[in-house]
Amino acid sequence: MKKTLFAALLFTASALCAQDKAINVGLKVAPAFSWFGISHKYSESDGVKAKCNAGISVLYNFHENFSLVTGVNINSIGGKMKSTKDAEILKQAEKSKISYKATELELPLLIQARTDQYGSMRYFMKAGFGIGAVLQARDSEKNKIQKKYYNTALTSYILGIGAEYEVARNCAIVGELRFNGGISSFTRSKNWVKDFGVKEFRSRCNFLELGLGVQF
Repeated sequence: MKKTLFAALLFTASALCAQDKAINVGLKVAPAFSWFGISHKYSESDGVKAKCNAGISVLYNFHENFSLVTGVNINSIGGKMKSTKDAEILKQAEKSKISYKATELELPLLIQARTDQYGSMRYFMKAGFGIGAVLQARDSEKNKIQKKYYNTALTSYILGIGAEYEVARNCAIVGELRFNGGISSFTRSKNWVKDFGVKEFRSRCNFLELGLGVQF
């Protein structure tokens, strides 16, 4: 599924590159570290998981130094969680750890501000929000998670800083450090309460990625 989606992104990029240079198109691959932020009395985050994301960005340059940024990202999200020592639901510590992973199709909407060009370099920062659709989710045993236990639509806030290195006219290598912080809960709390008796089990997906790509 990821290969098909990325092929579609490449086709879209080729089509958009023919447009006026008020629009720039970028492609990226981004190693990432993902983890859960958990709001629950008897559970807590148990570390990060290494992931790899990919995406296409479209920049509408409404000013020399400012752009509206959107696009499509394929994010691998998830993390590890465990019950705390005083957990009432899971009595045995060896059974209290589990990890989840999911594939998310994200549509970001950001404002980017960048510096004037110094030699071949420009520097930028961006901020905004993302809305994502979870395509599939699995647990640490590679079992599919029933959709009633997680939300298929997620929202997040996005912060990023980076640099562009111009290698040719209208072509630059781009590096970016980006943080994506979950706003909505990955777990669907009401069904966890109903089926397992837990209280308000909310977990937000966060990730930090280091992207490397090309921009036309």
